[in-house]
Amino acid sequence: MFFADSLLRFVRSELGSVDIIRVPDARALKELTTVDKSPQVCVLEESFAEAPEDDLDRVVAAAGDALISVAYYKPDLALALMGRVNSAGQGFGFVPLGGQMDVWLSALRLQLCGERYVPGELLDALDPGHQRPTEPRNAKPGTTQPRPGVAANLTDREMQVLELVSSGKQNKSIADELGLSEHTVKLHIHHVLSKLNVRNRTGATHWYLQNRGGDPAPGWAAEG
Repeated sequence: MFFADSLLRFVRSELGSVDIIRVPDARALKELTTVDKSPQVCVLEESFAEAPEDDLDRVVAAAGDALISVAYYKPDLALALMGRVNSAGQGFGFVPLGGQMDVWLSALRLQLCGERYVPGELLDALDPGHQRPTEPRNAKPGTTQPRPGVAANLTDREMQVLELVSSGKQNKSIADELGLSEHTVKLHIHHVLSKLNVRNRTGATHWYLQNRGGDPAPGWAAEG
C-alpha cells in the first residue's frame, strides 16, 4: 500500500509519457530489466532504510544503470540512508512524499534527468546549526505556537482535507469546496492516512478530534 494505485495514477498523469511499473522485489526487477531496458529511476519504499545491506545491493544490481531513489514519509527513516552508499559506490536520491505534491513531483522529475535530489529537511537534520526557525514571526519570546498537524508532519492542505473529512464530507464535496479534483483529494487522504498510521477515515477523524482538544469539527454534531 505504500505505492497505492491512486498515487501511481496521479504520478502517471503528471509525468505524461513516463512509464511506471510496480514490482515486489529485486528478482521481479531483474526480470523486468532483462526483457526491457533498465529503468531510469528505481524508487524504493522507506522501509529499505532498515533493510540489510545485501537487500539493497541486490536491488542496485537488478536495477542496472538506474538511479536509486527512496520515497519516504518519515524523515528519520530517510536519514538512515543518508550515510550509506550502494554497491556501486553511489548515494541515494530521495522523494519526500510527506511534503507538497509539487515538491516531490519536481524531485522525481529531476531524478528522471539523472540528478540526485536530497531534501533540505534531511540536510538540516545532519547539520542542526543551519535549521530554519520553527516559531512564527509574531510569536512571543519563549512561547511556541505549533501549527495543527505539525506533530504528524501534515501540510496545511492535508489539514484542510482532514478537517473536512472529519466533518463527514465526501470526496466530491471536499473537492468542490477546495477547488480540487476528486483524484487529488483521494491522494491527499492517502497521504493523511499514511502519516497518521491509521487505516481509514474513521481513524483519521478520531486523530483529528483528539488533537484539536476534543472539539468536534464543523458539521460533525449535525451529522449525528
